[in-house]
Amino acid sequence: MGVGLLLLLGAGITTYVHNVQEKQAGIRSAEALVLLQAKIPGYGQAGNDAVENMLKVFSLDAEESLTIEDAAYIGILEIPSLGLTLPIQSDWSYPNLRLSPCRYRGSAKNSDLIIAGHNYPAHFGYFYRLNIGDKVRFTDVLGNVYDYQVSGLETLESTDVKKMTSGNWDLTLFTCTTGGMTRVTVRCRLAE
Repeated sequence: MGVGLLLLLGAGITTYVHNVQEKQAGIRSAEALVLLQAKIPGYGQAGNDAVENMLKVFSLDAEESLTIEDAAYIGILEIPSLGLTLPIQSDWSYPNLRLSPCRYRGSAKNSDLIIAGHNYPAHFGYFYRLNIGDKVRFTDVLGNVYDYQVSGLETLESTDVKKMTSGNWDLTLFTCTTGGMTRVTVRCRLAE
């Protein structure tokens, strides 16, 4: 009985710590987002889409980013059907993921961008609600806008990096499932 109580206590502490980290990630993401939105030229202004094709000529290289409060960001990801607008950090790491989703590989300019995020509700936790055809937008730090549509949803093994990074997808978004054994993967193509 004592061991059972210790296990329950341990599970409770783990859940509490996860919930605190989740709440802090949502707050830090929101704070970074406001600062990033203010720095991106033309972000959120009417008519920004009209110059989109012209701006892509000057699009972001993989190493270009804006630094806000000691974190480097490459742009903003919007998924309207989930009500998400999130800053995307330049470099993937576990500490960075606690703040916001991160570029795992690639770039929007080269049509091979892969973004990883935690399954926190404030980040990628509601991917299961996405549908084929849902809109996704990425705006890089230069103000270039890339509009995508969800083209596929799949679940991959957590160790299947080759499958995650292969294929002809313009944008891939992924997060772990509860327990971390698999990855919910969202595949997107540039919208016509």
